[in-house]
Amino acid sequence: MQHYILLADLFKYPSENLHVKNDEAIMLIKKDFSSERPKYTRFSTHIQDHSLRELQEYYVNTFDIQALCYLDIGYVLFGDDLKRGNFLVQLLSEHRKINNDLGTELPDHLPNLLALLAKTTDTAFRDEFVQYILLPAILSMIKGFKEGSNVYLDLLMVLKEFLKRDFQIEEININIPAKQQNCVLAGNGCHASSFENIKNQNYE
Repeated sequence: MQHYILLADLFKYPSENLHVKNDEAIMLIKKDFSSERPKYTRFSTHIQDHSLRELQEYYVNTFDIQALCYLDIGYVLFGDDLKRGNFLVQLLSEHRKINNDLGTELPDHLPNLLALLAKTTDTAFRDEFVQYILLPAILSMIKGFKEGSNVYLDLLMVLKEFLKRDFQIEEININIPAKQQNCVLAGNGCHASSFENIKNQNYE
């Protein structure tokens, strides 16, 4: 699961080491997931062909200024609804269990969640979280992306395929009935949680 640390780095605000991370991702995909090379090529070329300042401007335009997509999964699922607050509290508890450094971002920020997947030893939580929360949110992000030529859409597509492969989930089965989502992050056993009222969206 350590490749999710690398994928998390690719979704962060570009820094000086982005070219190194890009090279590592190229090698990872070539070795372990060659079918995703075509999807990753446009993102990789974008990294190689632009200066750090240009990459940073592109990132900000994608996720902040123009908001072509949002990297905060709770916002993707709940918008401004108060249910997002409960979601963040539950996630913060999971991050603290493994001493996951959130930096300046919220617990539901995608890079933080990918790091959580890589570091947690709670396989039951990880499996449920990916199937019932993260993958549906990723599909929603892909479906709602406002600019099809944006290279971060390609990166989301690569992430989706990694998750489907690693957790053996068929895309047709990702839209889970809301009442089944109550188990995720519920604590001791399956009982009502902040996911009880998750929107029953169609992610196809």
